[in-house]
Amino acid sequence: MKHARFWSLIIGLGLIGALTLSACAGDPAPDIQKAETAVQGALDAGADDIAPDALQKAKDLLEKAKSLAQEGKNRDAIKYADQAALIANKAEQDSRRMEAARADRDNS
Repeated sequence: MKHARFWSLIIGLGLIGALTLSACAGDPAPDIQKAETAVQGALDAGADDIAPDALQKAKDLLEKAKSLAQEGKNRDAIKYADQAALIANKAEQDSRRMEAARADRDNS
């Protein structure tokens, strides 16, 4: 009888732990929104002309994040959204830097 209670307790704690870990992933919506904003910023900066490969990679990662979120795979969705935002932000920075360099050359 003692062993049954012990194993029931262990199984119960394991289930609570698993539920807690799955809840830790959180809602991916803010990360997806951040990635969407970053992709739009890259587009606004002209990344579709200056850094098209990076922009496409960011878009692909964003779409994967959205798909994973719909499947309930929040931890993976957040990871993909964060990667998309990083790549899109770099594409935006590169595009703005290139535009500034072009403007400097044109003014010289």
